[in-house]
Amino acid sequence: MWRFIRACSWIALLSLFLTSLTSPVHAQSSAGTGPAAQSAMTSLATLPDFSYSGRGSAAEEPPTVTRETHTFFDVTEFGAIPDDGLSDREAIELAIAAAEAHSGPSVVWFPAGRFVLRGPDDVGADSIRIRRSEVVLKGAGMYSGGTELFVASESEWRAAFLFWPVLDPSAGWRGAKTLTKLTVVPQRGRREVTVENPAEIAVGDIVRLNGALPDTFPEFRRFFEPLGDDALIQKLFADSSGTGKDWRSDFLSTLEVEAVEGNVVRFKEPLHADYEFVSTTFRGGPQLVQIFAEGDSFMRDVGVEDLAFVSNYRDTYRHFFNRASDGYDFLQLNDVRASWVRRVRFRGGTKSITFGNNGKNNVVYDVLFEGNLGHYSITTAGNTYGKQASFLRESSPAYHGFGATY
Repeated sequence: MWRFIRACSWIALLSLFLTSLTSPVHAQSSAGTGPAAQSAMTSLATLPDFSYSGRGSAAEEPPTVTRETHTFFDVTEFGAIPDDGLSDREAIELAIAAAEAHSGPSVVWFPAGRFVLRGPDDVGADSIRIRRSEVVLKGAGMYSGGTELFVASESEWRAAFLFWPVLDPSAGWRGAKTLTKLTVVPQRGRREVTVENPAEIAVGDIVRLNGALPDTFPEFRRFFEPLGDDALIQKLFADSSGTGKDWRSDFLSTLEVEAVEGNVVRFKEPLHADYEFVSTTFRGGPQLVQIFAEGDSFMRDVGVEDLAFVSNYRDTYRHFFNRASDGYDFLQLNDVRASWVRRVRFRGGTKSITFGNNGKNNVVYDVLFEGNLGHYSITTAGNTYGKQASFLRESSPAYHGFGATY
């Protein structure tokens, strides 16, 4: 089952590259363009427009972090001792607590040397967690003579560092409530959809556009035709659709509402897939589902920079084999927006960077992955959108490599 889910993820990505279009110039909205112009644009385009990725849906550079812009909290002032081989967890957590208690932008500062995040006696320890916006983990450099954060023991499915806000269940997660159906088939490359009832949609909301592949094989094959492998398409159809199946290969796009004008809802980002299909999953056709509303809890402007994550993992990786096989995770960021990981080296992790839940418009760049084989180097999962990753170097393989799941 998991192998099939992963296969669908990559097939969906491949189909987007084969069939998606390049949108117009970034600053230009497709609103108001005539049918002829839109048709011409569609016929000439071959790739998705990635210029809406990154901070602000505009590929903005993350801010420079200095002692003038942020208040620094040095972990050594809270008891951490570099290069002594002993666990620094308690001191690091105290420094984070002080940074979170500060009212403005804060840095948890790691001077040069090796700091132990999870020592030999910390097997199974929980993640060190950051819970509020504008907290940056910063070191003295990613290479020799800089800062190393060391993971010496495993803790299955728990990253060494976890950025995750405290969410109010009554407001943070809204139960995937269906807001409205679409009355016009949405077009790939456009930023507008026409809805039946916009009453519950507001500017700043984060919504999910749901669609579904068809239940009939001819239409299913028409969508996956660019793969050029009819036997594979038949297998995908048999595995993911038809009578008695409890899940499907569905479309889910997480989008931010920029404007509501009558029955037209405009997003900050364009659609990168066609939503023309209707199945028994979504009998009324494509629809908008509420995820977050403006003002709900997100973490923003958090970052990790100028340091290295190093682990004690030396085994030959085997997929879902034992606790150690997924026990050396470095960094996870959930419900995080407009944030960054830059100038960071990862060595020997089973998972290096995970973006999860409802993250959006985060940036990763100038990052090196090295060491023995692991599960994956970087992935984005869940209701995520608009990640920008560039200048990534992978000197050793990962089971999945750079990828997107779910």
